[in-house]
Order: sequence, then structure tokens, then C-alpha cells
Amino acid sequence: MNRRNPFSNFKKVALTHDTQIRLDHLEHNHQQIIDELLVRYRRLDQDTVQQLNRFLDQPMYNARESNFNCIDELPEILQAPMDQARRLYESCCHLIEDIHYTTDDIRELCTLIGLSKSSTPEKAGPLGIFIAALVNKCDGSHFEFNCRRHQRKPNFMGFGLESEKNMVVQGNLGHFAGAALNGGELKINGAIDSWCAAGMIKGRITIMSNKPSTPAQKRQRWFYGIPEDTLEIVR
Repeated sequence: MNRRNPFSNFKKVALTHDTQIRLDHLEHNHQQIIDELLVRYRRLDQDTVQQLNRFLDQPMYNARESNFNCIDELPEILQAPMDQARRLYESCCHLIEDIHYTTDDIRELCTLIGLSKSSTPEKAGPLGIFIAALVNKCDGSHFEFNCRRHQRKPNFMGFGLESEKNMVVQGNLGHFAGAALNGGELKINGAIDSWCAAGMIKGRITIMSNKPSTPAQKRQRWFYGIPEDTLEIVR
């Protein structure tokens, strides 16, 4: 009895010369886009970046329990940094408006800057804001980032995240995670620092982490009345 090989229809397909050229061209274009995004990132107003970094790098002894209730009304201490963040965000949107990029380009850029040992605080500080602008201006709706090995915890991840945008971040984040959230969904598989959801308009922030270890994290969980390992902020 002749038994037909069930795998006979699946044959090895060798790449033609033309196919290889197209793949090389795509890879070249991808690298060109990453390089151009890096150029635009470095064009951000350095005076504003330095002012924001000075605030972020100071000891957070001002992070009192009352400051965690910063969704409905920003405490006075946060007015200046939030204004600076908004200016940087608008600048980012203007800088990238003529670049055609993909979700993969955004993810690689975030990894490239975050893992770079040569990234100074001035270079790494506005990363979350730049990524947020790229995400909001991108055609995609779902974005994933792995920040577990970043040299510095990124601040402002998910800043101003708009409706129909879903961002998932692996790793611990710095200050202002999900600040000014505007309808999007941010999920953090890690811990956060102060002022999460500051100025949040609407949307959802879910934080999956180990039990709170720092006084700031404990105060934050106490404020929202969620003692479990999941912290959810919905507006």
C-alpha cells in the first residue's frame, strides 16, 4: 500500500536574490529610521530637559501622602514639572511629525537609549515623554516595552496616553508613570516611584508588582485602599 507523505506539500523555499535585496533594503530603512529618531530626540530643548531632571533627581522627601492624591488637582510642587513635561511632549510631537515609523521602531529606540551605558541623565530623562509622543502618533494600538535592564528607571512612561492606545511595560518605572493619561491603558509589570497618574484625565493604569517595599509604595497602596499585589487606577 502506497502511503502519501503528509508533509510532501511543504517544501523548502530558498530566498531568491531579489528577495534578499528587499530584506536588506527593509533592514537598512529600519536602521535609518532609528538613527533619525535619535537625531530628533537629541534636538529637544536642553534647558527644559535640565530643569525637569533637576526636579526628578532631588531627594523625594516632598512625596508626602497627600501628594499621591494628584489626579483631581495637582499639588503646587508638581505644577512646574508637569508644565515642563507638557512642553517637551508638544516639542516631541512636532519633531517626529514627518517620520514614518512602526511599533518595532519605537520599541527598539526605547531599548537602545535605555540600555546605553553612555546615556547621561540629561539624555535619559525625557525618554518616557518622547516614547509617549511616538506611541500617540503611531498607527498601532498595542505597544510593549521591556525596561528591566535599563540603566535608569524611565520617568513619564505612558505620559498623555490617548484612547485606543494600550501600553504594557515590563520592569520598574520612575516618577510620573501614566501622568496626564488621556483615555489609554497602561499596564506595569513592576514597581513605580512617586506621582503615578498625576494629572490623569481618563483611562486605566494597572500595576502588577511584588509587595510594596518602600514607604512611598506603601503610602500609595494605602491611599487607594488596595493592599493586594495589584494596584488599579481607573478614571
